[in-house]
Amino acid sequence: MKNNNGVFYLPDLPYAPNALEPYINEETIMVHHFTLHKKYVDQLNAIMEKNPGYQEYGLVELIQNVEKLPADIRTGVFRNAGGVLNHDYYFDMMRPAPNDLPAGKLGEAINKQFGSFDNFKKDFTTAAMAVFGSGWTWLVADAAGKLYIMNTENQVTPYSFDRIPIIPIDIWEHSFFQQYPAKRADYIEAWYNVADWAKADVLYSAL
Repeated sequence: MKNNNGVFYLPDLPYAPNALEPYINEETIMVHHFTLHKKYVDQLNAIMEKNPGYQEYGLVELIQNVEKLPADIRTGVFRNAGGVLNHDYYFDMMRPAPNDLPAGKLGEAINKQFGSFDNFKKDFTTAAMAVFGSGWTWLVADAAGKLYIMNTENQVTPYSFDRIPIIPIDIWEHSFFQQYPAKRADYIEAWYNVADWAKADVLYSAL
């Protein structure tokens, strides 16, 4: 996220670090958010501080216009801006259990396109299990509101594909390995308990 001075900052968690337990434990949140998420923020700020002509760009602007930036900072900006944005979404789109299933406009769209939430969950889990190495699985939408499940590698965001993020799961090993060593499937199943579908519906309904 970005403040009024053109500097990116680490957003506060919308819950206590231990609030997602037992599904995602405090140790994982402390390392993942306060160390790794913060590292992307700090690295992006360090790059932008040396390039003041671009400091007023937001995260999405940086990602979508990366080819307009000086060649020597493109890779660093793309990776770190993506790292900040992806993690902003990930941590913001979780909340303490129990959580209701998708409802409202998003729930209707999921049922229409996938047949049921159970069908969606099966497809989303299959996609998340298929990520090779480090990456993300997303529920995204296009400008017309059609939903898609997509994977992105490393810190690539859906914005690079003209897709609007609705809710993601982080599949990098640091997001689960401390609590679920070599058990990605267990982590994915646990994540459904803390996925904030109410907030996802707000995002989708605003399209």
